Amino acid sequence: MARWIGVLVLFVLLCAEVAARGPLTLRPPATILSNAAKVQRETEPFVLFLHWVAPRVPAGGTLAIRTPNALHYFVALGQLPDQVVVPAAGERGPLAADDGEPDWVACYFANLDDPRYHRVATYEPNGSLYRRGP
Repeated sequence: MARWIGVLVLFVLLCAEVAARGPLTLRPPATILSNAAKVQRETEPFVLFLHWVAPRVPAGGTLAIRTPNALHYFVALGQLPDQVVVPAAGERGPLAADDGEPDWVACYFANLDDPRYHRVATYEPNGSLYRRGP
């Protein structure tokens, strides 16, 4: 009898976990964070933005990441292994002198007002990619 009570308790806990994470679907997740805890899942839109950026920046290119959340830089390091990722301080205005001269700048919930760069692509709803140009 105690076994069945234990099985019932585990089943109830399993149902509570499924209810907390949402309905079961038979499609693959968009990212590895799609089925993670809520705090980690909040990073998923930024990871999708990085998946959009990756094929547009050539391998070996220097890419500055500009976001309001400084920790997103570390996410970008892991998600963009073929590019050289550097941080870019601030949410708007030109790049700071200590940021160097990256070839590309990816802005997520941030703006770049720097005459050295021109926008080459826009990510809807809230990102853009800039390239350093003549």
